[in-house]
Amino acid sequence: LRNDCAAKLEALRDAETKLVTEGEAAARRESELRNLTSKLRGAEAELNTSNATAEKLRAELENVEDKLTTESEAAARRESELRNDCAAKLEALRDAETKLVTEGEAAARRESELRNLTSKLRGAEAELNTSNATAEKLRAELENVEDKLTTESEAAARRESELRN
Repeated sequence: LRNDCAAKLEALRDAETKLVTEGEAAARRESELRNLTSKLRGAEAELNTSNATAEKLRAELENVEDKLTTESEAAARRESELRNDCAAKLEALRDAETKLVTEGEAAARRESELRNLTSKLRGAEAELNTSNATAEKLRAELENVEDKLTTESEAAARRESELRN
C-alpha cells in the first residue's frame, strides 16, 4: 500500500508539476494573446484612421478631378474661341493682303500711266519749245518783213509824192 501510495503520490506530483508548467505556458500564451489583441486593436484603430484619411483623400481627389474637368472644359472652350478668333483674324489679314496686292497692282498701273504721261508731256514740252523757237523765228522774220514793208511803203509813199509833185 505504501509503495502504491508513494507511486500515486509521485504520479500526482508529476501531474501537478505538469499542470503548473502547462498553467504557466497557458498564462504566457494568454499574455501573448492579450498583447496581440491589444496590437490588433491598435492596428484596427490605425486602419480606421487610414480608412477615414483615404476616404477624405478620395473625396478631395474627386473634387480636384471635378475642378480639373471643369477647368479642362473651360480651357477647351477658350481654345476653341481663340482658334475661331485667330481664324477670323487670319482671314481678315488675307483679305487685307489681297486688297493690298490689288491696290499695289493698281498703283503700279497708275505709276506706269503717270510715267507714260510724263514722257508724253516732256515730248509735248520739247515740241512746244521747238514751236516757240519757230514762232520766235517767225515773229522775228515777220518783224523784218514788216520793217521792210514799212520801209518800202514809206519809200513808195515818197516816190508817189515825188511823182505827184
